[in-house]
Amino acid sequence: MRTITLRPELEFKYHLKLALACQITSAVRTVTPWTTGQGGAISDLLEKTLPADLWVFKEMAAVTGRQEDFHAAKHLSCVLREDLEPRARMNNETLVVAAALMERHPEDGKTYPERLFNLDTVEKRKKWFRTYLNALFRAMLHPLVHHGIALEAHAQNTVVRLCTATGRIKGFAIRDFGGVHFHKPTLREQGFPLDWEIPGSLTLNDDLTSVWNLASHTLLQCHAPSLLYGLRLETHGGWAVVKEELESVLEGFGGDVARGLLEYFCEGTMVMKSFPRMLMEGMYRENIELRVPNPLVLLSP
Repeated sequence: MRTITLRPELEFKYHLKLALACQITSAVRTVTPWTTGQGGAISDLLEKTLPADLWVFKEMAAVTGRQEDFHAAKHLSCVLREDLEPRARMNNETLVVAAALMERHPEDGKTYPERLFNLDTVEKRKKWFRTYLNALFRAMLHPLVHHGIALEAHAQNTVVRLCTATGRIKGFAIRDFGGVHFHKPTLREQGFPLDWEIPGSLTLNDDLTSVWNLASHTLLQCHAPSLLYGLRLETHGGWAVVKEELESVLEGFGGDVARGLLEYFCEGTMVMKSFPRMLMEGMYRENIELRVPNPLVLLSP
């Protein structure tokens, strides 16, 4: 709702992300100076570390308010973000914001994947859901396992790359780097420069579990369940599919980190943000977290 694209005939190669003082969940959706100041360096780092089937909407330039108080400056910000549509067209692909896949058509209440890919039975919906999750987990968990990078891969930031001829999922693209978490010790050990961090930023983190929590929140509490419920698979073994594909991908990566991550994701309880309490407390950079039963354990065999 605050990222705009200009008319195609203008041949402008970028999208504009604007500060918009609109309350969504626990935050007013502005763009902080931390985001504008670090976006270019984060884009470069992600381009070096993400797998080939996960494209980056690089942040090419940004402006923000000159106020020393970042809470005031964040209201006057803009990010110039790379437009990946031309690259997709060259690959015979189309880009779809993942959140659109969960929307229901007003005529019949079916999601758009059901209508576009003829998913007219439970088994067809489960098969497509499984294919989607496998591709999603392979793309988004690769940087977490290999580099300690947790992308904010909820459905609004994730863009699906579909083949225009077959509808097959070719990969994904990721945007919006203000909430990405990096495990500082891992990246330092791998030789990546981290001198771009702005004081007060929450991007670099020494606690690996905190980084894992972001991946749990965006992938396993937001992205996967939204599609699961959109496809009406909550009573048809949908959570078992999530767990099976999570196990398949992480076991395929191999190594101690992947094994530890799988064990953490499959604990009996999981850390969840309490958005109503955060909203009432006026919090947006800090979290109020609760431990709740883990549906991967409760709702899958």
